[in-house]
Amino acid sequence: ANVIAQPSSLDGRTPARTVVSLILDGKSYTGKDGSVFNETVELELTFANSMLPDTKLSSASLLHNSTVYAMVKGDSSNITISDFIWSSDHRSFNFSVNFDCIMRCWEHASTGKEDVTLKGEMSKIQVTVPGWISASK
Repeated sequence: ANVIAQPSSLDGRTPARTVVSLILDGKSYTGKDGSVFNETVELELTFANSMLPDTKLSSASLLHNSTVYAMVKGDSSNITISDFIWSSDHRSFNFSVNFDCIMRCWEHASTGKEDVTLKGEMSKIQVTVPGWISASK
């Protein structure tokens, strides 16, 4: 997991934001066409303020069986932080997260792939905070 500063979009529609990016790597394999495919789960938790991520502004993506999936926003998907503790010097934090998300293939219309459920829990993830954040505390 890393804390990342994402710049605003070039068209100005998406403002700059700070996110906790959590990437879980799965197996790697060679597809039928000979290309290498890495399975991963990625959660992005957006910091609404400098102290705590806002799960309403979070997202998930999934690379599985040579297919890219994105979280379907709304009531069908849920990401919650069950624990979030800053270190005393604000140079790191630990958090736990639960997720239960409906995931949809980006090429859904052309491939006919069904939605999948991404459900899990991760506990006590330690994240070192970059100096540009810890200096503001």
